[in-house]
Amino acid sequence: MCLALACAPALPAASLGGSGEPLRERLLNLERAIQGDPENLPLAASYRALAIEAAQFDRSIDFFEKIAKRRGSGPNVYISLALAYVDKVPPAGDIRRLFLGRDAMGALTKSIEQRPCALAYYLRGVINGIYDTEGIRTAHKKFGNKPLIGEQVRWGLENLDITPARITELGAEGLFAPMKISCANHAGNGLVRISQWDGQKWKYASDWITPNHDMLDPMYKESALAYAKEKNITPRDCGKPES
Repeated sequence: MCLALACAPALPAASLGGSGEPLRERLLNLERAIQGDPENLPLAASYRALAIEAAQFDRSIDFFEKIAKRRGSGPNVYISLALAYVDKVPPAGDIRRLFLGRDAMGALTKSIEQRPCALAYYLRGVINGIYDTEGIRTAHKKFGNKPLIGEQVRWGLENLDITPARITELGAEGLFAPMKISCANHAGNGLVRISQWDGQKWKYASDWITPNHDMLDPMYKESALAYAKEKNITPRDCGKPES
């Protein structure tokens, strides 16, 4: 489960200029303007909207990548770059979408590193604290209320099942989705929801988003097996009872 928080306020797009102006000139003019004011999110949104209209996705990505590489680039540049990656997701193929998502998350991470969002870190800590505590509680139910060893805590986490009813009991409704973990699946259902500050309060900017497991899971498995082979690690057999 992941709760993504956009700490930049929601802003309207700036004017695109005269519709009679040739498309190429409109793109160039916006690029010049952004180069002079790279932290201007409405201006960047106008440029990205025009790039989408012209199907110039790679041009938009290349432009913001160059701006981001400048010395002293600010956090909003990385937000614009992340959104440029996302803009290309709809027309991209399945494999390319995976890399675009990875690059978008990387850019957003750099933005947060430059301008930390206290609430995002706080909620991340609360959610992880709930996972850890519930995992240990699950282990205690099996092994008894005594000091636990590492393997027992691992068992608890791998048998974690936080139901909607349990979320309500914890007073965490809306904070995260129900979560069920197993030996073979440490990621749960992977649901994501985006929250955004509108200038006065936090609001949800999306419903729960379900990842494409049919596409992603085989890629995860292939990558994990390749890593295990490279590091000479013997993968666990989740179908085999542990001694």
